[in-house]
Amino acid sequence: MKVCGVIGKREAIVINNRIILSSAVVLSAWFLTPGCSSKDGGDSGTLGSAQAAVTNVPSDGTVACIAITSTGSWASTQSFDVTPGESTVFTLDGIPTGTVRFDSAAYPTACALVTPSSVPTWASLPVLATVTEGQTTMVTLDLQQAGGGAVGVGFMPPPSCRSEGQPCLAGGECCSGTCGADDTCAPSADPCSGGTCASTYVIPGTGGISGGGYLELDSANGDVSLNLTCNYGFAGDDEAFFSAGTPSVTAGSVKVTVDIQGDPEETFDDLSFGSGGQDRAFASTFDQGTWPWQGVFTVNEGGTPTQWTVTMNGSATGDCTAIVSAIGGGTATVHHP
Repeated sequence: MKVCGVIGKREAIVINNRIILSSAVVLSAWFLTPGCSSKDGGDSGTLGSAQAAVTNVPSDGTVACIAITSTGSWASTQSFDVTPGESTVFTLDGIPTGTVRFDSAAYPTACALVTPSSVPTWASLPVLATVTEGQTTMVTLDLQQAGGGAVGVGFMPPPSCRSEGQPCLAGGECCSGTCGADDTCAPSADPCSGGTCASTYVIPGTGGISGGGYLELDSANGDVSLNLTCNYGFAGDDEAFFSAGTPSVTAGSVKVTVDIQGDPEETFDDLSFGSGGQDRAFASTFDQGTWPWQGVFTVNEGGTPTQWTVTMNGSATGDCTAIVSAIGGGTATVHHP
């Protein structure tokens, strides 16, 4: 096992081989220097250190090397050889401090054989954590088995209007209908702000590094997100769970209510930054729903409510459709890594 760098600040990370989703985008390609870190641009500032505990390495031959990327003002990628069936702890030295994003991926070969074109067999969604001196923060990275699929390439017609920030001479050129004083298209008014907005989203259910995709619904202040999956990691994956997007979210600061039609209503108050996916729906069926389903998801953050009413439909072999009505504003993003 190789380790590069030196340090003084330490965070603790736990990596599990559970086939469970954590929070936002899975790695699509890594440029690894096995056993070492790479520093790309930006001011390095103070270097930090983290401990990663790997438990229950799969013994089916799919994992021989685990790589972790720590991204702050610059990025550090370090890889470690592991032994199937065993658990181990290794140290990540020379990582950024402050708010750091941790991603991980696993490969079936020794780290020395991993190349930029190597395809991971397991991958995680990123988890954000704050690396600071004198504190130890537990960060869980849930690795899920990556899937394969065919990717189609098509040619799309040019857009009928210009998006926010693109140059313009008149409002008619912009999707928002407004050309700003700086001669760029202004953002569209938020139709959901302070009221109810219904939108339909198509979530890819095939292709991509994980075989599908997911819809991320964020609260207006970005503190909390609701994630809805579609065949993400394996055919039939149908999850709904929350994650915290900023360090201001700590256990007890946010009340989450999950009300799936036909299931008992559930309430949670443990949502916290750096803990990955939490407050999952469908507890009685091992966190997996059955399409079609409808649910109401409510977040109360210090008296400020956000609510999403979701109707979800899909199949294990195709795309999913989510019809979402939002109260309290926010944004929506479809991810297909």
